[in-house]
Amino acid sequence: FQSCKMTSVTIPDSVTSIGESAFDLCQNLTDVTMPSPGVTTIETRAFMNCSSLTSVTIPASVTSIGERAFDGCDSLTSVTIPGSVKSIGASAFEDCDCLTSVTIMDGVETISGSAFRYCTALTGITIPASVKTVEQRAFENCTSLATLDVSDGTVVEEGAVRNCIAMADADGFIVIGDVLHQYVGSDANVTVPAGVTRIGGTAFASRYTRSEEHTS
Repeated sequence: FQSCKMTSVTIPDSVTSIGESAFDLCQNLTDVTMPSPGVTTIETRAFMNCSSLTSVTIPASVTSIGERAFDGCDSLTSVTIPGSVKSIGASAFEDCDCLTSVTIMDGVETISGSAFRYCTALTGITIPASVKTVEQRAFENCTSLATLDVSDGTVVEEGAVRNCIAMADADGFIVIGDVLHQYVGSDANVTVPAGVTRIGGTAFASRYTRSEEHTS
């Protein structure tokens, strides 16, 4: 179905896997319905660049969301990840820049690198206690993200919230738990906040724009 002209699709419960690039570049596709039980695997780039996709229901039968599965679905406004999914693939929802609501259900264990990178409309998200790791760049450049609620047992890797400027405190520090992830201020003299026990490796690295990233 790659580059197809369809506007909606219903996946029957006989289908267990949506293959690599199955609906890639179906730019007229607005709605996808997957019944439960049924699909268990959404593979790499399955719905990548479906730029008109506004609604998708991921059923509780799904256990795996592949890399870049919904990358570039820039009309998608909300998504719920069921607890049956153990890992959200790398860049799975990258560049979904209209995504304002993400619900991650208890049971998910890993949010892979760049999973929600450049989701610039996302303002807040709660990470359930089942998540063990939020990997590097998972929420990088989510510039409107003001709150990331995580439990003490969840490891938020360095760079996971890089350039999430709305998370910074009044002094320009992005701190999660006792880790200083980034300083986004401009003061010449900086005092690291009390209570910080670790300064991330990129905490004082220069911020960059998307155009600078692609030209560097």
